[in-house]
Amino acid sequence: MKREITLTGRYLNLPVKNGAALRHLKLLVDGKIVREFEVELADGVKPDYWTFVDVSAWKGKPAILEAADVTVPATALAAIRQGNEIEDSGDLYHEKYRPQFHFTSRRGWLNDPNGLVYDDGEFHLYYQHNPYGIQARDIQWGHAVSTDL
Repeated sequence: MKREITLTGRYLNLPVKNGAALRHLKLLVDGKIVREFEVELADGVKPDYWTFVDVSAWKGKPAILEAADVTVPATALAAIRQGNEIEDSGDLYHEKYRPQFHFTSRRGWLNDPNGLVYDDGEFHLYYQHNPYGIQARDIQWGHAVSTDL
């Protein structure tokens, strides 16, 4: 299944439903894979939360969202929205169970943060996480920067 789009916003917002079918997605720009990940897309149901892919580097370019499984309903890909804001981000960092004294990523699963480095007035924290779900899969590196922790 494919969806052709022109990237007009900073983000592709992906609706996530915990426990939904895991979908393997690719984002292609100029015929090259620029992002590839697995996500439990909400299809026709209210998402548990929204996550995102920053596509600002390709703004204005045509792109293809491709699902590896041909049985993925077109409605699942159609539910992905573009925008300059992260969908449903009004409560980010204020959710009921979010720790307030420890580092957390915006969305998804987070492993132990590590690699804290101080350089030229800034702290750099590196961490492993899955921005596309709450399970320990599709692990990526994250990077947070702060001047005051």
